[in-house]
Amino acid sequence: MGLGSKVLVFLLYLNIAKGMVIKMSKKFKFFSLGLSTLLLFLNGCEQSENYESTVDLINQIGIDDEFENMAIENYSLKIETLGNVHWDGTQVSASTLGLEAGNIYEFDIRVKVLNAPDNGIGLLLQGNEPNWTSIVATGLLSNVDDKWHTLTGVLDLSTTDEIEFTHIQIVKDQNVVNSSENIIFLVDEFVVTNHNSGKVLAMFDFADNRINPFETRGHSLLSLLSNETIANIDFTRPVWDLNLPSLSQIYADYFLFGNILEPSLIENNPNDVTQMFIHQYNTITAENAMKPDAISDDASQVTRPAGLNLDNARTMVEFAEEHDLIMIGHTLVWHEQSALWLYRDPATEDFLMRADAMENMRWFIEQYAGYFEARVDAWDVVNEAFTNNGSANTVDDGPVGSPVYDSGTWQRALRNYASWYHAFANGADFEAGERGWDYIYYAFVFTRRYAPSATLIYNDFNEEIPTKRNAIADMVEELNKRWENDYLNNKAFGNPNHPEYGRLLIEAIGMQAHYNQETNLNHVRGALERFIETDARIHITELDIQFTNIATPFEMLDLQLEQQADMFAQLFAWYMELSDYIDRVSIWGREDGSSWRGANGATHFDRHFQPKPAFWAIVDPVNWLTERGLME
Repeated sequence: MGLGSKVLVFLLYLNIAKGMVIKMSKKFKFFSLGLSTLLLFLNGCEQSENYESTVDLINQIGIDDEFENMAIENYSLKIETLGNVHWDGTQVSASTLGLEAGNIYEFDIRVKVLNAPDNGIGLLLQGNEPNWTSIVATGLLSNVDDKWHTLTGVLDLSTTDEIEFTHIQIVKDQNVVNSSENIIFLVDEFVVTNHNSGKVLAMFDFADNRINPFETRGHSLLSLLSNETIANIDFTRPVWDLNLPSLSQIYADYFLFGNILEPSLIENNPNDVTQMFIHQYNTITAENAMKPDAISDDASQVTRPAGLNLDNARTMVEFAEEHDLIMIGHTLVWHEQSALWLYRDPATEDFLMRADAMENMRWFIEQYAGYFEARVDAWDVVNEAFTNNGSANTVDDGPVGSPVYDSGTWQRALRNYASWYHAFANGADFEAGERGWDYIYYAFVFTRRYAPSATLIYNDFNEEIPTKRNAIADMVEELNKRWENDYLNNKAFGNPNHPEYGRLLIEAIGMQAHYNQETNLNHVRGALERFIETDARIHITELDIQFTNIATPFEMLDLQLEQQADMFAQLFAWYMELSDYIDRVSIWGREDGSSWRGANGATHFDRHFQPKPAFWAIVDPVNWLTERGLME
């Protein structure tokens, strides 16, 4: 059988009479139920001398213009954005699309917004970081026309030796209004063509009922939607119920109650999120905007800047002040999301010497925590210094020549591979007692110096695991003892108006409380009791409870919802019982849609802003446990 006959048989096999219209390379049209599969077949023929005749054959069986207005394929890719940020959407890897440096590519993609805000929204096709290469934007789209729109753009890589981005993305356009609003939009007929050869490199019409190779970008939920079901989708935009009980008011006599927010949400206020926040909470933490890399503009920044970028942090602090909220600074010193200039030599990329790294730390804390002195109420000074479960670190990961500690000591449980650890060990006088882990101590010393009115917190996760719990507690006790005898612990240290000393250096232990359905709550109780013994206050800083066994993202079973509520109820019953030692409880996520673990149902509101059983368990944990027969 000749190649042309094979193609005809293949097309018949695809049952083309049931297919829909799609453009290929702006040259020809044909029917298909599996265009990506057909494309693979044709590309497999490319090396054949008959390849061009095959393309001609497809041209000959092209579709007349009378079919131009037919409905699109049976299935489209549905993207539901959930995170209230402009970068929510979908993406596909550049390698999957066959993109290579030195070429020019054409993109033809059909998109449709199903529930745009009243005054519209925009979509953008782009390459991702580091350069965020814009390919084409839709401009302002609305629900009024109810049309499919074609994104037709050119990506010119002809003068590029190497492609710097890894993915092609379709996201909300931050240059158009409402980019922080959550929307539902459809993607179909995703075609990529080599401009020079005319070869179609990739084509996705989703007729094979597969999402792969498309991935979520940001907080988004991907699914396939048939044309027949579009009419049945509820496009009602979720609304926060401001008549629900206020959690901060319920616990006003026990402890502060907080959650996270971001500057873009404050500025754009999608779905009245700020009104909800003020109603429910009295304490605020930035999810990302006040981390070290955000303050330095970029984690890859290699030279110390003339000054820090405090604009987003200032937005957070001013919002807190305007609404009389307690402001938590998160975070100052961390082994992740920190700029390279803090601890690496920009010329050699080696770790800085101890004195230089210490000076960078001092300057950073002075410029940051010092700027917000008396405006930020508490700081997560050091974040996650210990290994994931508090087990002994690998000696070879640590600095060369650094003293080795026995298993079971808190020093042996530290992340000895952390950049701060290595820099503080580089040039340290080990015989005189200097150590890599001194970075933890001096981070608190400098913060006490430049932010004397703030409560200083050590913050970590998996804190309920006994080995890690004991390591954290032992460290806090030892460093606070060291501070008692430190000559810097005096009223004149850096600030004549400094409050009287006698305060602990590490004044609070932050229990991140990122739990799941397997978490042993008895271990949580044990951690609470051990941390109380240190005399440090307790902050529950990032509470959520995910269910990693959810079959469908965001869709928890009734039994799972009940188990999650039981766990929240038990925790809050203990928090109330031990409230003399607990200053704050903050949940890490307003609702599942925007939560970093929301696909696993981690928070107390679902992605439609409806209270889950967990919310009501938090409202009255004792009654919940009693009615469920779980009250001890």
